[in-house]
Amino acid sequence: MNRTRSPHSETVNRRRRSLLKGGVLCLAAGTVPFAIGKPKPTVRVMGTHVTLQETLRQRAMEDLGIHLQFEPKGSAAVLQKASMNPASFDLYEQWSNSINVLWRSKAIQPIEKKRLKYWDEINPLSKTGKVAENARMGAGDAPHKILHIQDDGTLGKQHTDVISFLPYVHNVDSFGYDTSRLPDSVDITDESWGWLLDSRFSGQVGVVNDPTIDAIWICGPNHKRIDNLTEIVEAVMSGSGKLIGVACEKPLARNVGEARRMLEMVRESGLLHGYLEDQLFTPGLTRSHDIIWRRGVPIAGRPYLARAAEEHSGPHNPWFWQGDLQGGGVLLDMMCHSVEVARFLLSRPGDPRDSIRLKKVSAQIASLKWSRPEYARRLTESMGPEVDYSRRPSEDFARATIEYEDGDGNVLIAETTTSWSYVGAGLRLSAELLGPEYSMSYNTLDS
Repeated sequence: MNRTRSPHSETVNRRRRSLLKGGVLCLAAGTVPFAIGKPKPTVRVMGTHVTLQETLRQRAMEDLGIHLQFEPKGSAAVLQKASMNPASFDLYEQWSNSINVLWRSKAIQPIEKKRLKYWDEINPLSKTGKVAENARMGAGDAPHKILHIQDDGTLGKQHTDVISFLPYVHNVDSFGYDTSRLPDSVDITDESWGWLLDSRFSGQVGVVNDPTIDAIWICGPNHKRIDNLTEIVEAVMSGSGKLIGVACEKPLARNVGEARRMLEMVRESGLLHGYLEDQLFTPGLTRSHDIIWRRGVPIAGRPYLARAAEEHSGPHNPWFWQGDLQGGGVLLDMMCHSVEVARFLLSRPGDPRDSIRLKKVSAQIASLKWSRPEYARRLTESMGPEVDYSRRPSEDFARATIEYEDGDGNVLIAETTTSWSYVGAGLRLSAELLGPEYSMSYNTLDS
């Protein structure tokens, strides 16, 4: 259907349109539109907590003489509900990047420009993407590119008589910083938005105190773990911030002492907390595990040897290569994944983690590639003078053998390997599981 020239579907939206028409007329007249004694219509507004504030609702009801019902939600939740259940709202308020989803799901209607009395007063930034005719067009996406409904029903920037949304607010983002935490190498007179992406400030850039945020995932550098969590916990316990939970990217800390402090702080805060692990949920791995335990084990018995490896050519950030900042090398950076994958493969689905008991661990580390003179030089050239593997190397290879015991006293072995010295197509994850009459092999570069 041509949404510009043809009547739009009237099923869900007839009531909404008639209400909005009355609302537009009342604003133009500047008077309360509904006579005393008549019931006030209700307009259901769905949007985010940021804008749908109670003070605004009360003032709008007073000015318009209607009843407003606000339904604030988080960004993802409000967009999901609106796109899947258009009958649940009369007006939708959010950012322009939600328009494509709403339009394609037929959750919103075209708006005729001729019905907007003050359309000409909306500044050109919303309409053309420029504040002035001779202004340079910025890179990236912009609301004006999806403002107008084209003749073929798509959204575009070619001006037509109907629009997909009414622009009314421009958000201006800004950031502040603590001058006492700037490195000596940074000149305060050169302040820049680029600081947000500068590797020197990794882990020190704070998120906004947004009421729609329920949880925080700590992903900064390892040497900032304690500082990051301290700020989060202090904000929650002082009442200046509200959260439900916090999760931490691996590793939890650089050493046992710091790890214990991390646990103490998060437990004191009362927040739900967790350690994030992703490899266990890889479809190929979970499917292989299921097949072995459902088909092989009932016939021949449980598996007794698991191998897991994670390998790539090295980290992408200078601090990763510095043992004092990272906590070591590849052992601390990546071994947790391989150990957990091997334990997962050896464990019966649904059994608790302690169903196999740890008996013994032996491990080995080595600097195989990046401490060689030629590669140490290349590493310093690419990562900076702080990374000098000719004098201060960390391990780029690690392996471990872990012995478990099951409930029947059977010995189970896990062999794990991690490497920063692998040369190949990006990241390689591999695993094997062996039992009395079966074996399984998994490789992400072969799958």
